[in-house]
Amino acid sequence: MPEQSSQSSKKRPRTDPFDDRGHRLGSSECEQKPPLRDDEFWFKDGTIVLIAGNVAFRVYEGLLARDSSVLRDLFAGLQRVLPNVEMIDGCPVARLSDRSEELRSLLRAILSPWGYYRPDQTVSFSVVASLIRLGHKYRMQHILDNALGRLKGRFSDKLETWFDAWKGTHDSEPSISRPSMTSRPTDAIAAVNLARLTGATSVLPSALYECANLPTQTLLQGIQRDGDDTTTDRLSSEDVERCLDARKYLVYDYFLTTLRAVAPECDEDCEGDSDCSSFFGDRLEFLRTKGHDKTGLCRYDSLTYRNVFDLRGRNIYALCATCEAMMEERHRRERLEIWCRLPGYFGVHVPGWPDIDQSEEPASYSDSDS
Repeated sequence: MPEQSSQSSKKRPRTDPFDDRGHRLGSSECEQKPPLRDDEFWFKDGTIVLIAGNVAFRVYEGLLARDSSVLRDLFAGLQRVLPNVEMIDGCPVARLSDRSEELRSLLRAILSPWGYYRPDQTVSFSVVASLIRLGHKYRMQHILDNALGRLKGRFSDKLETWFDAWKGTHDSEPSISRPSMTSRPTDAIAAVNLARLTGATSVLPSALYECANLPTQTLLQGIQRDGDDTTTDRLSSEDVERCLDARKYLVYDYFLTTLRAVAPECDEDCEGDSDCSSFFGDRLEFLRTKGHDKTGLCRYDSLTYRNVFDLRGRNIYALCATCEAMMEERHRRERLEIWCRLPGYFGVHVPGWPDIDQSEEPASYSDSDS
């Protein structure tokens, strides 16, 4: 399900005991399962013990309280009820509802940022998602801003930046730039939810586009969260509807992009004599006579699948350099126009999203045409 709203996230974190999968423990279970001391974050001179799941972290209350007003209030509440509070090695204990792996990622970002999350270091989507969720929950703005920066780099509002990151995720070809984050195609679902949680609307168009291209079963049922077999990331029913509704626009765009890219008009500086005209005619004949399973025209990935340049048919004609550049430019222009229309397809408003003078709007192929 989508992440909690910002309003609900302002509540004080629960201090009830939980197991490492987020399930509430009964009193007898707590007594039977003493927490395991974390190998990485158990400082002998620490002043507070945080327990997430069944893992205990002995850290410094002052450092955490400095960065988080939520934790500062929590620790103050513990001090008010001393000595009637759980203690370990003379330190008060705060039990949190977070998973131990996520809390460990947060502590690394606070206590060892240059060892784990340098700006030039690539980290996993699951770590970035954890930092966004906990940075938002505990109101740690610098943690949240850094993690959102990585998310926005992967789901950019710039077409070529996003496409380069997309290629790295789908392994179709290597990215041009070093990615700040690794991800799976299905991480687009969590990306949408994180954008909704934090108000990062610039993430939504590209993330929803990627969701629309997921298998329908995945789109409807969600995907198990990486490293957590008890949590499934799902889109809200409203966002599922947005993805399903947008598919008809994306199919239409794909069809038109292909036809316009191979329109039988050669460049005015064509050097290929009749071969270039024959090439375009051959491509159109191929599209006209072959089934959709061969032409691949019924697709949603109009921004990423370059079938225009793979429709070789009998492969007996070749384009001259100027006509090939012209076809590339046609394709680039079509993709740019689709990109500019994405927010409208998914019903989201993104301030500053690139705009272009378009000859057609989504309404020209509305529900009444489907």
